[in-house]
Amino acid sequence: MKILIAMNSFKGSISAVDATDACFMAMKQVLPDAIIRLCPVSDGGDGLIDVLLRAFGGKVHFKKVTGPLFKPVLARYLMLGKTAVLEMSEAAGIKYLDPSELDCMNATSFGVGEVIKDAVLHGAGRILVGLGGSASNDAGIGCARGFGFRLLDKSGQEISGGIKGL
Repeated sequence: MKILIAMNSFKGSISAVDATDACFMAMKQVLPDAIIRLCPVSDGGDGLIDVLLRAFGGKVHFKKVTGPLFKPVLARYLMLGKTAVLEMSEAAGIKYLDPSELDCMNATSFGVGEVIKDAVLHGAGRILVGLGGSASNDAGIGCARGFGFRLLDKSGQEISGGIKGL
């Protein structure tokens, strides 16, 4: 018997890698002779880095950046050669907020731009961004500003942070 275990994460409870491993351990007890292949998956949100790290290796980098409500967070990204893989949720994720703090009108993606900038400084020539799990809905304004862009309105004034600035 051949079995493929391809689990995604269960938000807020278990990662794709841990779910896949748990399923494997249970299946091995019930079907010890089965040939079992493991392939944790991600939809691009939380867990993307862990899934790709397991499949391809690479080096995980850490960067202290601006979180979704402007408090510092420690974000990870993965370098696969000259390709950087980021999870938006690592810098601007819902996971950093209590339910009472959810505020997409004021949350920022600024930290995502800071992570991209750090990846470029570490030699990334290509950037892949998984967009799931974000607390922000700022149309990328924060990300662009975090990378170093200035965004101006029609009178030449800098746009204020968040989606309200648009």
